[in-house]
Amino acid sequence: MSAGVSNDQLTDLLNTTKSKLPKNRFEMALDYQNYEVSNRWLRSDKVMVYSGTDIKENILLDDSGNAQFVRLFQGTDIDVADVQNVLTVPWVQLQTHWSIERREMLRNRAPAGFIRLLKSRKADGVVSMCNLLEERAWQTPDDSDDDLHPYGIPYWFPGLADSQAAEGFYGGSATGFTSTAGIDPATANDNKSTISGGKEKWRSYAAGGSGYYTSMNATAVRSMKKAYIKTDFKGPLTIEQMVKGPLSNYRVYMNADTQVDYETLAEQQNDRLGKDLASFQGVTAFRRAPVMYIAYLDTDTRNPIYMINHGVFRTFVQEGDYLREGKAMNSVRQHNVFTTFIDLSFAFLCMNRRRGGSCIRKTA
Repeated sequence: MSAGVSNDQLTDLLNTTKSKLPKNRFEMALDYQNYEVSNRWLRSDKVMVYSGTDIKENILLDDSGNAQFVRLFQGTDIDVADVQNVLTVPWVQLQTHWSIERREMLRNRAPAGFIRLLKSRKADGVVSMCNLLEERAWQTPDDSDDDLHPYGIPYWFPGLADSQAAEGFYGGSATGFTSTAGIDPATANDNKSTISGGKEKWRSYAAGGSGYYTSMNATAVRSMKKAYIKTDFKGPLTIEQMVKGPLSNYRVYMNADTQVDYETLAEQQNDRLGKDLASFQGVTAFRRAPVMYIAYLDTDTRNPIYMINHGVFRTFVQEGDYLREGKAMNSVRQHNVFTTFIDLSFAFLCMNRRRGGSCIRKTA
């Protein structure tokens, strides 16, 4: 490589090299200890390639009532009921980029140095994307007009309204929304009443408030037990099932303060709580389901406990825009800078709110 090399030649070298980068490892100080979204929802077996202006999936939330006891020779009135409901989720777009300056390439002429430079820059861009995916996975969009952000876990599993105390399938639509993925679960503001016309089977499990969860104690554990039963939650039986397979989809998520309080309670190992709170294979667990720390939840003063079944979540990616990495390009304004973009069009979708998990949190 010489100082007289043209920009076109440098671009060709950059595009050729970055497509064949070796899998070197870099020591990086990451923002989060666990990247649950990137590690779980963007796996090849979870991603579904889709096309269209938005994502639509059918779900059965009603019962035709056609089953009945009959007598001999009794006639039957035939009725074909419309029990299909349609989930609708919009696409969101995410991008990241990384850049190389022409003179950096000239100063890293040795192949090993050039490759290491490219690897470090690309790793920075990818980590930035993973950070943003992880942060938004634990948030809801601002309101129903927010078409910029994806539907995160709190959107699908909202907590109880302020000053309320209850436990059950009272999770309606998130604050700022009148429906969830286009279907109205129709719960009243007190989280205990229902509104005619709402879809009862489209409500999530929620618990909290006085008598249910105000601190990490035996009462809170009781609410966790009930959520475990009501949502058909599972715990792995072996270490292999914790790592892979259907039972690895079940996880309990807490912030640092809540997990410390939980582990302190577990250490007491009294007869009433010890079995359910005992660690499993050296991992903090609740009924053998791993308890995971989520750093982003540290700012949530309600100290939520999310019990999530990742098996009912799908990540839809748009055909032709799934982590699409374009060719390096430069512009007149920055003629010495070569920039590569990575694009992702996607949406998170929960297919079953009754079995997908629960939100147990303190209420104001």
